[in-house]
Amino acid sequence: MMRRIFLIFSTLFIINLLAACGGSSGSTTYPATLTSTFGTPTPTSDGFTVQITNYDATYTYSGTATASGTVTVSGSGLVTVTGIAPNTSSTATITTSKVQASDGSATVSATSLRRLLAFVSNYLSDTISVLNPLTGSVESTIAIGVSAPVGLVASRVGTKIYVANATGNSVSVIDTAINSVVSTIIVGSSPRKLAISLDGSKVFAANFSSNTVSIIDTATNSVVSTITVGNSPFGVASSPDGSTGYVANSSDNTVSVIDATTNSVVRTITVGNSPYGVATSPNGSKVYVTNLADGTISIINTANNIVESTITVGNFPFEIALSPDGNKIYVANYGAVLVLNAATNTVASTIMVGADPIGVAVSPDGTMVYVTNRGDGTVSLIDTRTNTVVSTTTVGTTPEGVTFNSR
Repeated sequence: MMRRIFLIFSTLFIINLLAACGGSSGSTTYPATLTSTFGTPTPTSDGFTVQITNYDATYTYSGTATASGTVTVSGSGLVTVTGIAPNTSSTATITTSKVQASDGSATVSATSLRRLLAFVSNYLSDTISVLNPLTGSVESTIAIGVSAPVGLVASRVGTKIYVANATGNSVSVIDTAINSVVSTIIVGSSPRKLAISLDGSKVFAANFSSNTVSIIDTATNSVVSTITVGNSPFGVASSPDGSTGYVANSSDNTVSVIDATTNSVVRTITVGNSPYGVATSPNGSKVYVTNLADGTISIINTANNIVESTITVGNFPFEIALSPDGNKIYVANYGAVLVLNAATNTVASTIMVGADPIGVAVSPDGTMVYVTNRGDGTVSLIDTRTNTVVSTTTVGTTPEGVTFNSR
């Protein structure tokens, strides 16, 4: 009898419990475990970023990283890893959690960029200043002799810097691994600006007083061709593949288009007054030319080598550079740096810097811009995420060119 009573009460208890849970043991549904999947990581100077491709805002995300890294996950699922030393691999572990669900875990790895430095040519000091953007300080100074350094470019695939020496009629080759001049290449008279192909195999030197462009083979550090262009060539740019050079002839108000395979001028394009700086878009479809005397920028369509539009910016535009994605244009203007929207060709921001800004360079990851201020012997470092100057550093006398290089 007691056993029967016990079974009856047990059955009633189970029935009541099932009713409270929804009527049957099979109707309860718990959240699924979510394991993150990732896109392709983008290395930065102190870590990397990566997008979670299956991001679900109903889950909570947290993360840890090796190599002393710090992880944040944005509301859109962008993972940002910071605090990693240069050229160091780190693995981020992303954990997802939700009430009544088992935690999910996934890992993603990437290597931070090599140590990033900036190099500034000091025209009257005959030196190159080496700057650390993270500290805003000058790490070292490289003497290159009495030569009046002006333009300089960095190889994207190695540790070489090329410097145009206006009074030395030469190009100095600096190995950034040892911060020393390892070669000197004689070019034309009074070289001013340089350009380098994406693969680092060719350097174009605009020789202001001899009205020529020297093409340098970087494998042999020798001039392989000298091409006559317009009068007083100053700025120069290379197409990404190095097959074409674009030279601003400041006294002719033209741009010479050079075919680097035949070493000849194939087109001469009329632009604004006193063209100075030249830059190509990352995909090579456009060339931007600053016109110093009339305060404009000429935009050339490289498919037909025709000026497709002209932007008025005013106040003596000097050097020009584009962000790695081609969306932003940075122009060193008198007293300020202009940030232009490349899609609309309009000024999006004006950033006040030092006296007489002239040179401008964008970091490989697009987060920093360095500007040389010729009038007060300083360089301004701009954070492109906020469009603000984050540091001002004193360098040599009359700083002109600036470039970034990793090592």
